[in-house]
Amino acid sequence: MAFIGRQSGQLGNYIRCNTITPDGSTTTFALTNVTDSAAVAPGSENNVICSVSGVIQAPGSAFSINNTNIVFSAAPTSTDVVDFILVLGQTIDIGTPSDNTVTMAKINGTIPNSKLDTIANSKLANSSITINGAAVALGGSTTITTIARPTITTSSALIAPSTNASFTLAGTNFVSVPIVELISSTGAITRASAVTFNNATSLTVTTNLAAGSYFVRVENNDGGAVRSTSAILAVSAAPNWSTSAGSLGTIAAGATQSFTLLAYDDDSTAVSSYSLQSGSLPGGFSLTGDSSIGTISGTESGSSATTTYSFTIRATDNESQTTDRAFTITVSHGASGGGQFN
Repeated sequence: MAFIGRQSGQLGNYIRCNTITPDGSTTTFALTNVTDSAAVAPGSENNVICSVSGVIQAPGSAFSINNTNIVFSAAPTSTDVVDFILVLGQTIDIGTPSDNTVTMAKINGTIPNSKLDTIANSKLANSSITINGAAVALGGSTTITTIARPTITTSSALIAPSTNASFTLAGTNFVSVPIVELISSTGAITRASAVTFNNATSLTVTTNLAAGSYFVRVENNDGGAVRSTSAILAVSAAPNWSTSAGSLGTIAAGATQSFTLLAYDDDSTAVSSYSLQSGSLPGGFSLTGDSSIGTISGTESGSSATTTYSFTIRATDNESQTTDRAFTITVSHGASGGGQFN
């Protein structure tokens, strides 16, 4: 309901007025708020409940409202007591609040998502807010690009230490050309000196690292990144032979003899195995090996003259790195012809 002039203080705001004192002749009394004695304008007598001497007065016939005054149709007697005057405010079905009058304190409970969507679509579209002094546009459409993170499928790789060495890294979703970092057990990070993009599933990585084990991290240019879950890169030197190359010795035909072979990994532990790669051992001899030494042993047989046997032995460490070394064993039959001594 619309009014010309002042309306009641707030829509739906119940106000109790100060008590008035009848004198038997006065019909018009000012209405003031009991909390601060401010003038109250109910707007209509239908918004007011008035009790006189225990009897609720009929609005419109027993009293009316004139701006901030209550006007009785007949003056209450001096013995009457005005019990209370309660202003209900302007009663409405739907009210439209004035601009900038709704505060967070006035919003209680949960706002349904459908209402939030309506607010966002109608009030935030083509608007902006200020964050740290900069205007940020709201509304419109936003495109979100999904970043496909790379993966690493290589389970192990091996390179030599303290030299520029390369290894192939397999995975998925590599984008040309990613950053590759090698992370030691201490957390030290070394960026690969060169990365060759073979395709989305293969990279060739070149780096120079000290001996040790390293995690591998790949970061595409779009920010997608992955780090191996374990230290998949081993930086290790090939086995180092302790037994000198060349002749292991000379044995007499038919003699029983044993020769020892020894090689070490780069961590100073003995290699894991020895194997005959080429050539042949003297008849009756064989190669055996355990985690510490290799042994060529047997009883010579089958030769009819002094013979030098040449062969190559391979030492293999726990990282499957190998080093080959060439050796010889000579089987002697002594002097032949006149002057022979046995």
